[in-house]
Amino acid sequence: MCFKVILFDLDGTIANSMPLLKKTFQNVFGDMGIPWDETHMTNLSTLPVKESAKIYAEKRVKEFLTSFMKHYLSEHNKLMEMFPGTRELLELLKSHSFRLGIVTSKTRAGAMACLDFLEITTLMDVIITVDDAANHKPHPDPLIKALELLSASKEETLFIGDSPPDLVAAKSAGIPVAYVTWGAGNNEDALQYKPDYIIENWNQLTDLILTP
Repeated sequence: MCFKVILFDLDGTIANSMPLLKKTFQNVFGDMGIPWDETHMTNLSTLPVKESAKIYAEKRVKEFLTSFMKHYLSEHNKLMEMFPGTRELLELLKSHSFRLGIVTSKTRAGAMACLDFLEITTLMDVIITVDDAANHKPHPDPLIKALELLSASKEETLFIGDSPPDLVAAKSAGIPVAYVTWGAGNNEDALQYKPDYIIENWNQLTDLILTP
């Protein structure tokens, strides 16, 4: 395949954000007196925060969101990090003239806090957050929006994610999709959605897209 555009999910794909998200949600649930259960993380790690607020604090959504941002930002710089080799990968792809982008279900404020802290904002040609499209993943809208802004075709684009919503969104948009095995998703569940490629380390991705 001759890819020219590589789009990435953020949490669980580029950013090892699970420790931060877990700590943040534990603090939010504590603030609001909501019983905490480790099984909540399956939903909380893949849904936009607004959707999580509606599920766990139906009548206190604004309070939930305010508490989330307070704790997220206070813990962010202590717990946020990139998966090993990610910066080197992004810089290598840019040196080969790939256009890069982020398609995430984070808010724009949360996404930019992450990207700026990791110092990779300037490597991205497009950043699509939950605030930038009518629907969020697993709906294809965010990916289609990214292609429109880049004037890119589906055939020349590869989306990389770590969860079933990522895979469903790409499949629905008609975009080839690669699944990374190190993220928040359950590998057995995700593989049922038949990703086009399975990536166990970044070297496999470079072999896929840089090999003539």
